[in-house]
Amino acid sequence: MPRSAKNAPKPPKRPTQSASIVRHLKSDEKANFTLRSFEAKLELAAAIIASWRKAGSRPIDKSWFETKSGFAEKHDPEAGIYDWGSPNIMSGKLEAYRDLFDRWETLCKQATDFQSDKEITKDVGTRLEAELAKSSKLQFNLAEVMDALKRVNPNDEVFKRIDLVW
Repeated sequence: MPRSAKNAPKPPKRPTQSASIVRHLKSDEKANFTLRSFEAKLELAAAIIASWRKAGSRPIDKSWFETKSGFAEKHDPEAGIYDWGSPNIMSGKLEAYRDLFDRWETLCKQATDFQSDKEITKDVGTRLEAELAKSSKLQFNLAEVMDALKRVNPNDEVFKRIDLVW
Protein backbone atom coordinates (compact mmCIF):
# COMPACT_ATOMS: atom_id res chain seq x y z
CA MET A 1 0.00 0.00 0.00
CA PRO A 2 1.56 3.36 -1.05
CA ARG A 3 2.21 6.00 1.57
CA SER A 4 0.52 9.34 1.30
CA ALA A 5 2.66 12.45 0.89
CA LYS A 6 1.78 13.44 4.47
CA ASN A 7 3.12 10.22 5.94
CA ALA A 8 6.17 9.93 3.69
CA PRO A 9 9.48 10.18 5.49
CA LYS A 10 11.28 13.47 5.03
CA PRO A 11 14.55 13.31 3.13
CA PRO A 12 17.57 13.69 5.35
CA LYS A 13 18.80 17.25 5.68
CA ARG A 14 21.97 17.72 3.66
CA PRO A 15 24.75 18.83 5.99
CA THR A 16 26.06 22.29 5.25
CA GLN A 17 29.70 23.10 4.92
CA SER A 18 29.66 24.76 8.34
CA ALA A 19 28.08 21.66 9.87
CA SER A 20 30.90 19.50 8.57
CA ILE A 21 33.50 21.98 9.84
CA VAL A 22 31.88 22.40 13.25
CA ARG A 23 31.40 18.67 13.75
CA HIS A 24 35.16 18.26 14.22
CA LEU A 25 35.62 21.14 16.67
CA LYS A 26 35.68 21.02 20.45
CA SER A 27 32.70 22.66 22.19
CA ASP A 28 34.55 25.90 23.12
CA GLU A 29 35.89 26.11 19.56
CA LYS A 30 32.35 25.63 18.22
CA ALA A 31 31.13 28.59 20.28
CA ASN A 32 34.01 30.77 19.04
CA PHE A 33 33.34 29.66 15.47
CA THR A 34 29.69 30.71 15.76
CA LEU A 35 30.58 33.98 17.51
CA ARG A 36 33.02 34.92 14.73
CA SER A 37 30.40 34.07 12.10
CA PHE A 38 27.76 36.09 13.98
CA GLU A 39 30.11 39.09 14.12
CA ALA A 40 30.94 38.78 10.41
CA LYS A 41 27.22 38.72 9.57
CA LEU A 42 26.65 41.83 11.70
CA GLU A 43 29.51 43.64 9.94
CA LEU A 44 28.06 42.75 6.55
CA ALA A 45 24.57 43.90 7.58
CA ALA A 46 26.03 47.19 8.90
CA ALA A 47 27.84 47.69 5.58
CA ILE A 48 24.59 47.11 3.69
CA ILE A 49 22.79 49.72 5.80
CA ALA A 50 25.70 52.15 5.28
CA SER A 51 25.30 51.71 1.51
CA TRP A 52 21.58 52.52 1.88
CA ARG A 53 22.49 55.69 3.78
CA LYS A 54 24.85 56.71 1.01
CA ALA A 55 22.24 55.99 -1.68
CA GLY A 56 19.43 57.61 0.32
CA SER A 57 17.12 54.62 -0.07
CA ARG A 58 17.09 50.86 0.01
CA PRO A 59 16.30 48.25 -2.62
CA ILE A 60 12.76 46.95 -2.85
CA ASP A 61 13.63 43.42 -1.78
CA LYS A 62 13.83 42.50 1.87
CA SER A 63 17.37 41.95 3.07
CA TRP A 64 18.54 38.57 4.30
CA PHE A 65 19.42 39.89 7.74
CA GLU A 66 15.98 41.21 8.65
CA THR A 67 14.59 37.86 9.76
CA LYS A 68 16.02 35.45 12.30
CA SER A 69 15.95 32.57 9.86
CA GLY A 70 17.47 34.63 7.05
CA PHE A 71 20.25 35.78 9.35
CA ALA A 72 20.94 32.26 10.59
CA GLU A 73 20.91 30.77 7.08
CA LYS A 74 23.29 33.31 5.52
CA HIS A 75 26.30 31.37 4.27
CA ASP A 76 29.39 32.87 2.62
CA PRO A 77 32.51 30.95 3.64
CA GLU A 78 34.83 33.34 1.77
CA ALA A 79 33.62 36.14 4.07
CA GLY A 80 33.85 33.98 7.20
CA ILE A 81 30.07 33.73 7.34
CA TYR A 82 28.51 30.36 8.06
CA ASP A 83 24.96 29.23 8.59
CA TRP A 84 23.84 27.63 11.81
CA GLY A 85 20.91 25.40 12.56
CA SER A 86 20.31 26.03 16.23
CA PRO A 87 17.35 28.37 16.80
CA ASN A 88 18.77 29.10 20.26
CA ILE A 89 21.47 31.32 18.80
CA MET A 90 18.87 33.79 17.49
CA SER A 91 16.55 33.47 20.48
CA GLY A 92 18.20 36.29 22.39
CA LYS A 93 18.22 34.09 25.48
CA LEU A 94 21.74 32.68 25.36
CA GLU A 95 24.15 34.86 27.32
CA ALA A 96 27.04 34.13 24.96
CA TYR A 97 25.15 35.68 22.06
CA ARG A 98 23.12 38.32 23.91
CA ASP A 99 25.24 41.36 22.93
CA LEU A 100 25.39 40.21 19.33
CA PHE A 101 21.66 39.57 19.30
CA ASP A 102 21.05 43.10 20.64
CA ARG A 103 23.26 44.53 17.88
CA TRP A 104 21.27 42.52 15.34
CA GLU A 105 17.98 43.96 16.67
CA THR A 106 19.45 47.47 16.44
CA LEU A 107 20.47 46.89 12.82
CA CYS A 108 16.97 45.62 12.01
CA LYS A 109 15.46 48.79 13.52
CA GLN A 110 17.85 50.90 11.46
CA ALA A 111 16.85 48.97 8.35
CA THR A 112 13.17 49.76 8.88
CA ASP A 113 14.00 53.48 9.05
CA PHE A 114 14.81 53.48 5.34
CA GLN A 115 12.11 53.89 2.77
CA SER A 116 12.44 51.38 0.00
CA ASP A 117 12.70 52.47 -3.62
CA LYS A 118 9.13 51.18 -4.07
CA GLU A 119 7.83 53.39 -1.22
CA ILE A 120 9.73 56.42 -2.59
CA THR A 121 8.34 55.79 -6.07
CA LYS A 122 4.84 55.49 -4.63
CA ASP A 123 5.27 58.77 -2.70
CA VAL A 124 6.56 60.56 -5.79
CA GLY A 125 3.68 59.17 -7.85
CA THR A 126 1.14 60.35 -5.26
CA ARG A 127 2.67 63.84 -5.17
CA LEU A 128 2.80 63.98 -8.96
CA GLU A 129 -0.88 63.01 -9.21
CA ALA A 130 -1.76 65.79 -6.73
CA GLU A 131 0.23 68.37 -8.71
CA LEU A 132 -1.39 67.26 -11.97
CA ALA A 133 -4.83 67.61 -10.39
CA LYS A 134 -3.95 71.15 -9.27
CA SER A 135 -2.64 71.97 -12.75
CA SER A 136 -5.80 70.68 -14.39
CA LYS A 137 -7.94 72.74 -12.04
CA LEU A 138 -5.88 75.87 -12.78
CA GLN A 139 -6.22 75.28 -16.54
CA PHE A 140 -9.96 74.85 -16.17
CA ASN A 141 -10.23 78.08 -14.11
CA LEU A 142 -8.11 79.99 -16.62
CA ALA A 143 -10.33 78.79 -19.48
CA GLU A 144 -13.43 79.95 -17.56
CA VAL A 145 -11.93 83.42 -17.01
CA MET A 146 -10.84 83.73 -20.64
CA ASP A 147 -14.30 82.72 -21.85
CA ALA A 148 -15.90 85.30 -19.57
CA LEU A 149 -13.54 88.04 -20.80
CA LYS A 150 -14.19 87.12 -24.41
CA ARG A 151 -17.95 87.43 -23.86
CA VAL A 152 -17.49 90.87 -22.34
CA ASN A 153 -15.08 92.21 -24.94
CA PRO A 154 -14.53 89.83 -27.87
CA ASN A 155 -12.20 92.23 -29.72
CA ASP A 156 -9.87 92.91 -26.79
CA GLU A 157 -6.17 93.25 -27.69
CA VAL A 158 -5.31 90.40 -25.25
CA PHE A 159 -6.98 87.83 -27.48
CA LYS A 160 -4.84 88.91 -30.46
CA ARG A 161 -1.54 88.49 -28.50
CA ILE A 162 -2.35 85.18 -26.83
CA ASP A 163 -2.58 82.02 -28.85
CA LEU A 164 -5.32 80.17 -27.06
CA VAL A 165 -5.85 76.53 -27.81
CA TRP A 166 -8.52 74.98 -25.62
